[in-house]
Amino acid sequence: MTANVITYRGKSAAREIGKVTFFGAETLDRLSSLVSAWEYTDSNDTLTRQFKDAGLDLSNHRIHKFFELTQKVQDLPRHLGQHSGGMVVCQGQLDSVVPLEPATMPGRVVVQWDKEDCADMGIVKIDLLGLA
Repeated sequence: MTANVITYRGKSAAREIGKVTFFGAETLDRLSSLVSAWEYTDSNDTLTRQFKDAGLDLSNHRIHKFFELTQKVQDLPRHLGQHSGGMVVCQGQLDSVVPLEPATMPGRVVVQWDKEDCADMGIVKIDLLGLA
């Protein structure tokens, strides 16, 4: 089976960064609630104003670092999942072509590349869910 790369998104990124920057639960709740508001709607809707409205000071070093780090980890890989319908076909030993890891189901393995990576490398993959 091919992998499905799960990435850090909005609140998951904020929560993970909040843990490593040691914010209390109440502050972390306020910080992570701002994530969806980080997109500007008009020129007056600045991050500084959004943070101020939430009772947070963006000039505070820890809060600023939280914001900076949260933006940097967005879309980075968090973990690999299993693409339930993506199967790989290979002549010979698959582990000589691509790295493998055990799947949660006994007797199965997962290719550590997602379907796009497999396609880029010319590996034959079949999407069984897309056939129906």
